[in-house]
Amino acid sequence: MSNKLVKKSNLGDLSYSDLGLDVSFQILEAPYLEDGTKMLFKIDDVENFCAYNLNDFADFGSILLLRQNDTFFFACIDKAKNDIAYINEKTHPQMYKEIGDIVFEMAMDTYGHYFSGIVVLVEVEPNTYKMIEK
Repeated sequence: MSNKLVKKSNLGDLSYSDLGLDVSFQILEAPYLEDGTKMLFKIDDVENFCAYNLNDFADFGSILLLRQNDTFFFACIDKAKNDIAYINEKTHPQMYKEIGDIVFEMAMDTYGHYFSGIVVLVEVEPNTYKMIEK
């Protein structure tokens, strides 16, 4: 993994590699709207959104949400243990690579193995998230 400091003016421009994550772990595709654009996700209750959607993952999956206020929320599930772990953090807005490191370390520390899939969502307006797919 690279230690470069990534600077992005728009969260929607982030990629998996900016976070130091492998895009091959990206397992979902945002649904299309009738007009052909990708759907945005309105999320009022982040914890419930993650708990509900993580049940659709493989046996071990995760969701990472990056917010415009420079915080992030990470949730991962281990179905074998019937357990969901959460982390809600304040972070520096330019340290995206460090967020990826925290995600990786949390998965390893909590469950002892890497996730089988991860979805990254970025806030594009208050409580509205775009799925990163690259």
